[in-house]
Amino acid sequence: MSRPPTDYAAAREAILRTEIAYNTEKNILPSVIKVAEGLLSRGLELSEAYREVHAKLGTKHQALTMFFDGLLNTAAFWSPTKLTTAREKRSRLDNLNNEIAKKAGELAVLLEKRSNLNGQDGFYSHTHYDVLEVMEVAARHNSFYEMHVSEKVRALRGLYDLRYWPSLGEFVNTLAMDAREAVVEASNPLTAAGTASKRASQADFSGIMEQLPQT
Repeated sequence: MSRPPTDYAAAREAILRTEIAYNTEKNILPSVIKVAEGLLSRGLELSEAYREVHAKLGTKHQALTMFFDGLLNTAAFWSPTKLTTAREKRSRLDNLNNEIAKKAGELAVLLEKRSNLNGQDGFYSHTHYDVLEVMEVAARHNSFYEMHVSEKVRALRGLYDLRYWPSLGEFVNTLAMDAREAVVEASNPLTAAGTASKRASQADFSGIMEQLPQT
């Protein structure tokens, strides 16, 4: 037998007040407290939404508690402003990868041209040409490299000449290809759901809500 609406409201209020009391006592998560207080004050306004929640989870106290915990944390830490910021960061990362792909591709071409010109007609620029040598110079301030790796790398350089290693141009071109083919993805389901659309919309919050725990 289902519980009457008044029982549902009491259960919801008890969960929210418990959350407020706990965070207040521990002096933590003021944003969550603010959201919980807001939900309590808007009980009438949100009654239809609550009715749907209780219709599905009302007889399962643990599921109901998990739902409101997810709701509070989502509303506190994934506001529309924060979702907009996250979307902007994704866009910046995309732009950076595009820029790296372009610049690294250009650098790869220049390195190959320089490599071809070096030694021609009696001229040589005395620049790096060995990818392992570049790695050694770049790691000269890395004590772990010096203590554990450098000797082995030098031994490899002595055993295998340049024919066995990628050229600097090939090395940099690989970085260009990597950036060009990169796909920016969210590192967690909530971020993915909240930024699925290209522009901010009501669907952002709906997407996040679908990721909240349900049983």
